[in-house]
Amino acid sequence: MRRPYAGLVRGLAGLRRVWELPERGGRRAVRHALQAVGYDWAIDFQGLGQSALWAWRSGAARRLGFRGRDLREPWARWFYNCFPPETRGKVHVVERNVHLLRGLGYSAGVLEGELRALSDPALRWSLWKPVPPDVEAGVRPFLPAEPFWVLQPGASRAWKQWSVEAYGNLARRILSRTGRPGLILWGPGDAERARAIAARAGGDLVRPAPPWGWEECALAFRAARVVIGPDTGMTHWADWVGTPVVMWLVPSGWVTVESNGPYFTRARSRVLAVLPGAEPVEAVAEAAIALLGPV
Repeated sequence: MRRPYAGLVRGLAGLRRVWELPERGGRRAVRHALQAVGYDWAIDFQGLGQSALWAWRSGAARRLGFRGRDLREPWARWFYNCFPPETRGKVHVVERNVHLLRGLGYSAGVLEGELRALSDPALRWSLWKPVPPDVEAGVRPFLPAEPFWVLQPGASRAWKQWSVEAYGNLARRILSRTGRPGLILWGPGDAERARAIAARAGGDLVRPAPPWGWEECALAFRAARVVIGPDTGMTHWADWVGTPVVMWLVPSGWVTVESNGPYFTRARSRVLAVLPGAEPVEAVAEAAIALLGPV
């Protein structure tokens, strides 16, 4: 996987190794190293051409992937030689990925039972390696003592991001209506943007977080009352941690509210379908205010 996300996967207990793909060059060496291990199985949960290609490059004798409508890119199927039954009807991406494991021989009943068990946020958190005490101690002073909200404005794709003005107006509206403090998370290269959003929100109760990694962000998510952001990995990470989210996404042929919205907190979270380039500040603010509750 790509380096920026390797830290998240490394946090999961039980993994022996995480393979990083260099941004430029060196991929042949990774391929040879993968093949030298002699893996029995390669499982592609993405259903994309590039991920399927790497399943094939691994040299694994059995390569499990999606088929039919469950594929995101149809040509990926040519790199697999093991398949689960095709899903039917509207299926959330989490359920679709669990269903893929039927290709390993697990029954639908067993997999459904395991997925029900994962509805317990404490069990999900136990799958994450224990956070070192010094990391927890470093995060604690930056978390407000009273119920607070987290704004996660970043996104890997420009069309998912709002303007600084829109995010600042959103933060100001939530603050003025609830009086609840807010914390703005940011990634590499976005420090100035986070400061600008906080400045536009006004007051000292909305501030950017320090330059945190995956562990620190997870602790902030756990402590927050609600996490607000677009359809990105970080917002879904907050859903996995167990905190309700207010998320918006742009529907397309493969992405829908039903299939790509929050899963683990879906009964308490809010997801909005928006048009490309839209910045529905008022609708998102109202959803967040409702989840924050009265002061």
